[in-house]
Amino acid sequence: MRKLEFVIHTKATTKNVWQLMSNVDNYYKYIKYCHKSKLVGNFQEGSSWYDWSTVMFLPLKINHKIVNIVPNKKIVYLISSQFGEIRQTILIIKEGKATQLTLKVNIDFPNRLIDKTFGAFVSLRNKKMLEATIQNYKKAFQ
Repeated sequence: MRKLEFVIHTKATTKNVWQLMSNVDNYYKYIKYCHKSKLVGNFQEGSSWYDWSTVMFLPLKINHKIVNIVPNKKIVYLISSQFGEIRQTILIIKEGKATQLTLKVNIDFPNRLIDKTFGAFVSLRNKKMLEATIQNYKKAFQ
């Protein structure tokens, strides 16, 4: 399994961070390679959303399932494919008057050959995506 993790510390309140992070329809404004994002139904566990992304260079519609929500604290999305899965976790932690936002991506392609080739590529592209996305969120929290 490949793991990526990025952390932001901001003076924004946990409520404000939650509002931004739980607004799926606006993700395209902050997430590199994401050109459109759309929630299907309500923002709740079991629902899904999709984005049109060029994270793999070509425009792809990527479906995400909302697997866990703890209001103002945690969101977990799952992307499943025939190769394996990608789990995206958003953690929001109050630190006195500040807030810590942690973005985690776990890429799990059980087949070793697929992991060594495709998994390495997916990990690299997700790392670049998250590095740029973190900068966009930092600007939004100012």
